Amino acid sequence: MASKLNKPNGYSWLSQENLAETLAKVPVEKLCGVGEKLTQFLNALGIRTCLDLYQKTPNFLEQNLGKNGLNLYANLHITETLNPIQGLSPKGTVPKSIGHSYTLPRASENRGFIQAWLRLLSEMVARRLREQNLAAKTVHLWLDGPEIGHFGQQKSFQQATDDGQEIYLRCLKIMTKTTQRMPKIRALGVTGSSIFKAESGPLLFKEQERRERLKRAQDTINSRFGEWSIYPAVINFANKPR
Repeated sequence: MASKLNKPNGYSWLSQENLAETLAKVPVEKLCGVGEKLTQFLNALGIRTCLDLYQKTPNFLEQNLGKNGLNLYANLHITETLNPIQGLSPKGTVPKSIGHSYTLPRASENRGFIQAWLRLLSEMVARRLREQNLAAKTVHLWLDGPEIGHFGQQKSFQQATDDGQEIYLRCLKIMTKTTQRMPKIRALGVTGSSIFKAESGPLLFKEQERRERLKRAQDTINSRFGEWSIYPAVINFANKPR
């Protein structure tokens, strides 16, 4: 949202001090995932700005919009207070969730293209988890498109992870709950929650050891030569217009 407020050459800083003032100036349709029909429905509920939406309770939104309402609530209430030096919130607490989302230039039903973007977002979430020595047990997948509307589903797993490939595979498991064929997707997001400090210790399987070495090597190279100097090859597909 901040990146869109002062286009094309400006930038914005959102903080707790200016959040209410800023949200009051932003129409609700500017929020990622809110299309024309949903805008009309929200307006009928008296929700015209992002501040109006921000001030609604989760119960109100769920009663009127179902799970979509909870997704909208999460979009404006996710807490990711990251300190650039320590990598944690100012009090040293673990963030409740870490997520990334993206709106495509146009709706696409190309499976490879959509999955490439899911992998990219999963890697971004995993990278931020590893930077703080954290791991997430719950993965939340959010999809928006003309055929499926606002689809949001989360699943908790027994083993917490900071591995982008594993987060991606968990997203694919959640995605099977949509339809057998790939629906048209306009926007998508991946969030990790139920976050804990990553456990260190001997690994039981050789594949786990291989993945750990691969993650460490990837982080070392990207830290030294710049973000995304090295990444999974499938992500290249996300840069191709579909």
